Amino acid sequence: MTIHFDNVSVKYPYEQYATVEQFELTIDGKVSTLLIDIQSGKTTLAKLLMGFVNATSGAVHIEGVDVKDIAPDDKQCAYVAYPPILFENKSVAYNIAYPLKVRGVNKSARQKVACECAQKYGLAHLLDTKVKRLDDDTKMLVAIARLAVRPLKLIILDDCMDKMSKDNLHLLNKIWQDNDATVINLTSDINCAIGDIYLIQHSQLITKGNLQQVQTAKQQLLWLYDHNLNNDEVKDYV
Repeated sequence: MTIHFDNVSVKYPYEQYATVEQFELTIDGKVSTLLIDIQSGKTTLAKLLMGFVNATSGAVHIEGVDVKDIAPDDKQCAYVAYPPILFENKSVAYNIAYPLKVRGVNKSARQKVACECAQKYGLAHLLDTKVKRLDDDTKMLVAIARLAVRPLKLIILDDCMDKMSKDNLHLLNKIWQDNDATVINLTSDINCAIGDIYLIQHSQLITKGNLQQVQTAKQQLLWLYDHNLNNDEVKDYV
């Protein structure tokens, strides 16, 4: 899957400066990490891909099509954050089956799928339990089980891998492999980087490479910023 951020800027009405500014990047791989500092637009990029927010200028294309022109059903895209976005006062079964509810699947079919997924992921005994009664790991497990109710082409991970248990990470990995889905991992932690790594500073791509290459670039960045080089000068050095 090819994803292209075409000179994208996003400025929220309540903020003085743009969260993302003139961001240009093409991603063409099965598993990619966008390594971005805290409070530097990770969640905004995720929301752009999901179609939750619109670019103030520029556009986001998936396989050459503007995200705004892709119907939710056709997008086959899922978003995973920590803490997961769940309906706290609804049951585990309701939360697992919710993607089917919004797509108009009838209640009996939703219940059947929810039961099957709950059984598969060890949640069968919690189907009628309200999510607010669960611990954090189990809430994340509900979010992972929810991914399994429909085919997926794109899974977006928003700064969550370091907060998952090893068991949940294993299940998440299996889901994207079973779906042959493209994975975009947004994180500020280099220890959570997987696949092709894109080092991004101030809405600009600094370098792309493997873990060792990006670690070296990060170390260079620290030295260069300590010596008061601006972002364009940093790109020339890295």
